Amino acid sequence: MGISWGRGDSRAYTFQIWAWASASGWTKVYEGESSGKTNDIEVYDIDDAVAKTIRVRTFENTSGSEWTNIQEVVLYDNTLASGSGDNLSIEKAFDDGSSHAKYPASNVIDGDTSFASRWAASGSPANITVQLEEATTISEVGVAWGRGDARAHTFEIYARPGTSGSDTWTKVYDSVSSGKTAEIEYYDVDNIEARQIRIKTFENTDGTEWTNITEIVVKGPESGDSTSSAIPDAPDSSWTYCSAERETCEFSGVKELAYGAEDNWSFSIEVDGVPCNNSYLEDVFKGKTKSCWIRPANREYTVINNLDELKSAMNNSGQHLRMRRGTYVADELISGENIVFKFEGDDNYLDMTGVTVQVPTALLASMSRTPVHSHVTYSIVGNGNIIVNGTFENIYPNGQHDVTDFGEHNDDSHSDYWPARQMTEFKIWGDNNELRGNKIIIRGSYPYGYGDMFGKGSGSVVYLRKHAGINVIGDNTVIDGVDLTVLAFGHGIFMQGADNTVIRNSRVEGVLRLGADMYKDGANSLPAQWNYEQQSPDWYVGIPIVKDRMYNLTEDGIRAYSSGTKYDGSVVNTGSVYVENTIVDKMRNCFALVAASYAELHNVEATRCAENGYSLPSYGVVTNSRGDWAYAPLIQMPYGNEKNISLDITVLEPEHTTGNFNLTNIAGSGHKIILRDGGGSVQGSNSIAVGYAWDRWDYSADDLYRHTARDIEIHNYTDYPMVLTEYSSDITGTSEGKVSDNGEDNSVK
Repeated sequence: MGISWGRGDSRAYTFQIWAWASASGWTKVYEGESSGKTNDIEVYDIDDAVAKTIRVRTFENTSGSEWTNIQEVVLYDNTLASGSGDNLSIEKAFDDGSSHAKYPASNVIDGDTSFASRWAASGSPANITVQLEEATTISEVGVAWGRGDARAHTFEIYARPGTSGSDTWTKVYDSVSSGKTAEIEYYDVDNIEARQIRIKTFENTDGTEWTNITEIVVKGPESGDSTSSAIPDAPDSSWTYCSAERETCEFSGVKELAYGAEDNWSFSIEVDGVPCNNSYLEDVFKGKTKSCWIRPANREYTVINNLDELKSAMNNSGQHLRMRRGTYVADELISGENIVFKFEGDDNYLDMTGVTVQVPTALLASMSRTPVHSHVTYSIVGNGNIIVNGTFENIYPNGQHDVTDFGEHNDDSHSDYWPARQMTEFKIWGDNNELRGNKIIIRGSYPYGYGDMFGKGSGSVVYLRKHAGINVIGDNTVIDGVDLTVLAFGHGIFMQGADNTVIRNSRVEGVLRLGADMYKDGANSLPAQWNYEQQSPDWYVGIPIVKDRMYNLTEDGIRAYSSGTKYDGSVVNTGSVYVENTIVDKMRNCFALVAASYAELHNVEATRCAENGYSLPSYGVVTNSRGDWAYAPLIQMPYGNEKNISLDITVLEPEHTTGNFNLTNIAGSGHKIILRDGGGSVQGSNSIAVGYAWDRWDYSADDLYRHTARDIEIHNYTDYPMVLTEYSSDITGTSEGKVSDNGEDNSVK
């Protein structure tokens, strides 16, 4: 059993593990104390038990706090190793000399996946090599990425049969880690003879130059799996056996394919055969040998073989389309328009599983400067279309994942790195459209690396070419399971005149940058040209870039504008927005929904937001949600006249924080607010402000906002202090933290 303890790197917990089965009742299977050295999952070898329910019983911890915090619990069967092959013996590990002295290569083969026992190397690329005791067939390489649950690493895997310079390296894998786990991820390299295996790492999505790997495992084929002729069990009798794992499932035409074992299967529509392995197919049964099965597709599909066919097909209606797996690069605009793809058909189902569409920033730069607001990559004009499981990304001329040299990026000689004018990647005009399970990476804007400190619109000192993610204008849009990474200045998802927008099971992630780093961009950089002084907004003009402020390089994560213009030219107000099971990280404002007619959020998370985490319209609802205050207030009520908002939010302790601001800025009337304790200790002087005059960075003698708060019920279950300011009245509730009451007729106990 694995447990990730909250603040587990600074406190040790005394605990017991109990297992329960209906026949025998509760049985204690483990008793001990956590290490107190890591926040990552610690694995405890419990007594083998057949159990329906597992209980963790906690007692005191070394910090003296009465609170127990657990981040994650993982159960393993008694074959603990993941991956579907046999572990191979590794003789040694070594790197190219780029590692940190405290975190050598040998740490990746010590059996310890804690972050404290890691290989750490700087630079891109960085190489680490493991050497087996003898040359043998390898089938999988497992890597536990340090901070792998918070960042995705671009990497390649190479193998060679010997150890001398005459032995040739062969690339056997090329991908990006999931960014969803710090545990070992296994990569199917097919069967290849090797003694040395090298992992070459490049950039990661956190923007850091460091690569951290805590463990590397190499596996060979399972004993006997290459000679066994037994056909495994099918999902059900409607399926025909196609191939074993690591073989090719060969067939002609369009088939439905099942990949898995026992009762655990992933399903997809495939064309003309597919390799039966984890690189191509979704692995829903990790650690088990799988197989591929096929049956006729349940409807007729039209196969799309290239981008020209895609453009043509999506202008027709009522089709099921399956694009052939592969990577496709767009090379032309629609004639006479500033659009790359225009989907005008209705009621199409487009399956893009295993498909990557790349749109070069140079193509976006070739668009005409006029008319304004016409620049779009994917314009979805039709109604009722569903696009599933595709990867859509912009690519720079030099192929880099993200910008690391901001001075060079913003130089005039690199104008093919940004669009001709402000633009949007996906613009959804029609009604009842859906994006499901897609991965979208936005690249290319100017200037990039400084937010909007040089202005936007007509008052800009530097002309801003924004590049946003998904613009929803049509009604009843569903965005489900979308992973959106914004590496440009623009919003993630934003609604203009849309009603009944549903966003669920998704993630929006941007980029932040410390002000101090902007002073390092060189004498010819944009900040240097303006004497390192901000030029926007008006109240910051002439103020030096704040070195300890974390600046957003993007706009808002999920944003609602008050109104928008429909495809027919009519102007309508933005209606309701519903968000659930969604994370917004490192954006300007994370959930900026105050201008919607109504907003309802459930089980969402706002982290590392640069200006605020949550802003809701009157009567808005947030339940079972979380957020931190790393760089800005967690809750902001910017208008000051919001009414009857209901908030239930757990306050998470940030890993890093900078700046001086309130934890909340609450204003308006009639709200019911619950703030729950997410663990950790109070840091700094951040307080829960009820009623406020807002001037975040204290550079102006004039308060920007003076907002009253009245008739609000608030329950603070955290230790953070609450300040009932002189702008507050008739505030009731309770607080675990200290209360300072400077208002009138307040009663918070």
